[in-house]
Amino acid sequence: MVDVDGTRMRHWIENLGRISIAFISEFGYYLALVYESFFWLVVGPFKRQPVRMSATVSHMVEVGIAALPIVFVLSFAIGVMLAIQGIHTLKQFGAETQVVLGIALSVTREFGALIAGILVAGRTGSALAARIGMMQVNQEIDALRVMGINPVRYLVSPVLLAMLVMMPLITLFSDLAAMLGGAVFCNAGLGMDYLAYWD
Repeated sequence: MVDVDGTRMRHWIENLGRISIAFISEFGYYLALVYESFFWLVVGPFKRQPVRMSATVSHMVEVGIAALPIVFVLSFAIGVMLAIQGIHTLKQFGAETQVVLGIALSVTREFGALIAGILVAGRTGSALAARIGMMQVNQEIDALRVMGINPVRYLVSPVLLAMLVMMPLITLFSDLAAMLGGAVFCNAGLGMDYLAYWD
């Protein structure tokens, strides 16, 4: 019985060790990838290997402009839901008009950036992962290395730069769309004038 318990404990510790080593290895790989991506953004121009601006602009359109419709729809719906919930809760205290302040604070501090981040990560991140995965299967990444082109500089850094530029703009757009949704519902539910809402 003691031997069986000792064997189980040993297997449990070995599994824990394997999981820990795999986690540390993956985490280190991600850190190295982020470091190398920023390295090419900052140092690349000085080494006469800048990030391709044509690819960056293309990714900016893909990350930002193409995502605007879905960001607008989701943010608008979130704004309407916040207005519904806020009016329902504040009606008990006779302070329905304070819902505007609640919407403005919750959207600008939390929901706008959260919605933009989730949508961009889900939409653009999955598309990028699929594209790089297909390139790996087709040995295109190996071909880039053979030609002396760094795959991170060529594939990852332009996307990183595009996201760094577009994410604040998408977040601002998300904030405005959510507050517009709140304005529409406050106008319909409370009869609040749009100018009074935005003031």
